Amino acid sequence: MNSVIQKVKFAKVTVNDSVISEVNDGILILVGFSKYDDYSVIDEYIKKLTSLRLMHDNEGKTNLNIIDAQIQVMVVPQFTLAANLKKGLRPSFDNAMDPQSAQFFYQTLIDRLNLLLGYQVAEGSFGSHMEINLCNDGPMTYCLDV
Repeated sequence: MNSVIQKVKFAKVTVNDSVISEVNDGILILVGFSKYDDYSVIDEYIKKLTSLRLMHDNEGKTNLNIIDAQIQVMVVPQFTLAANLKKGLRPSFDNAMDPQSAQFFYQTLIDRLNLLLGYQVAEGSFGSHMEINLCNDGPMTYCLDV
């Protein structure tokens, strides 16, 4: 399971010229799944994600996790994070999880985050062509692989 976590001033997802979700002053998470992932990676990922001190406190130090900072969260499926770029000039997706399983993993991740955070996490649209408009704050961008 691979992800890119970005602190954003805003982020919105558009599908077919319609905004389907947006957040302000939060984080945008792009997430991709490997065929080697099992269900335990979701719990491991959530534990790590919600424990990381990525957000600034009142003194400007990154001492707060996303729960303590009470920020909005958006999670967008990103199939291309499973790409292997080591050989050749074209990305290989041989290690990517099949779409049906990946959609189940993505929805499970969303459902568990909703329960833990106590609010509805903003979502992308699995399998759709999406446009993501964002303003990266900092910039603060992190890669988290589990």
